[in-house]
Amino acid sequence: MALVGSGNLVSLTITGTGFLPGALVNLGSNILVPSSVNSTAITVTVPAAELTTHTPAAQPIKVTVTNPAPHAATSGALPFTIARHGMVSINFDDGYQSMFDMGYRSSMPPD
Repeated sequence: MALVGSGNLVSLTITGTGFLPGALVNLGSNILVPSSVNSTAITVTVPAAELTTHTPAAQPIKVTVTNPAPHAATSGALPFTIARHGMVSINFDDGYQSMFDMGYRSSMPPD
């Protein structure tokens, strides 16, 4: 999930299995070249130009990963929503929770 009007969404990481060097990320009809790929994670930057229009929660953008030949295959789709406003809450591996709400940022330990 991202907010409309955000800058580049750096380090969007997709986790799974079987990713190969040369894999590409399909964000709707756009193809993104990953900044890093290993067999279980692929990371891309979503350009700010892709975050200019909101997507209804009921109709998110589909995100897939396509491996290159000779093992060419496309993953199942994951939803990606671009919201007009609201709060994004992310739980990190270190047990902290970060919140972003229209420019307000805070960090607090989880409940």
